[in-house]
Amino acid sequence: ARKFLFVDVADGMVYCWPGDSLELLPMVPRPGVALSEGEATEGLPVRLTGLSARPELNGCYGTLGSFDEGKGRWQVCMKNGSGTHLLKQENLRQDVSEITGDGLLRWFEEYARRLEEGVYTRRAIVNESPTETIGICLFPACGAEVSRCVTRGVEVVASCVYTPEASQQGWAYSIALRLVGSAAERGYETCQLTTRTWRIQASDDDEPDVVNGEGVIGLFPILADGGWISNRLSDPHGQYGEREGFQEGWFRYQSCSGRKRGMRG
Repeated sequence: ARKFLFVDVADGMVYCWPGDSLELLPMVPRPGVALSEGEATEGLPVRLTGLSARPELNGCYGTLGSFDEGKGRWQVCMKNGSGTHLLKQENLRQDVSEITGDGLLRWFEEYARRLEEGVYTRRAIVNESPTETIGICLFPACGAEVSRCVTRGVEVVASCVYTPEASQQGWAYSIALRLVGSAAERGYETCQLTTRTWRIQASDDDEPDVVNGEGVIGLFPILADGGWISNRLSDPHGQYGEREGFQEGWFRYQSCSGRKRGMRG
């Protein structure tokens, strides 16, 4: 099922439209809605309201502590430094300023920064259709999320991006190959990928996942200076259709890019 998200640019509130009704559903509680039992948890930022004995605290912010079973009230540590107060749940609202506010603006600022610094680049989204799918690719082109290595004149670049919206939440990845240097320096003019061994490691403390196989997703690219060659040897299943011959630029594989691509390729 599809769902659409809308953002109120005035206060940063996020709404979901499920597509089968005219109602916009708030993704976080509205400022005026009291906490439910499921929402009230230790560490939650809250705003105080409806206090008659201490009206000066109305509108102030705090953090939920533990619940006093004997008195039926929450301990609330005030952000203004006035200490901790025991308050009824009906006088507490979730502090949505911790969730919304300028979040959308900060997201756009980070997105723009990555464009300016070349982390995101303009290129084909689906490599089998390079001219029809030009767009901004979210696989990083530089930075800490990119691995790069050159071995015997073959440069390999790998990057990944988290995809929570996918049916199988996880990391999508990009693998790119090209020749560097001259044929005289390398000792050969072309080379072909026939088998692969990938070591995927989240951190130095984790055991790596080792992936072995023939070619890559049914392709056996023949790398040449400035690009790669598409023919029956490199594309035995005809994934590139009628695009035979020399293909300019990197040979690139991206998981989740195209209707038949999965998380694991």
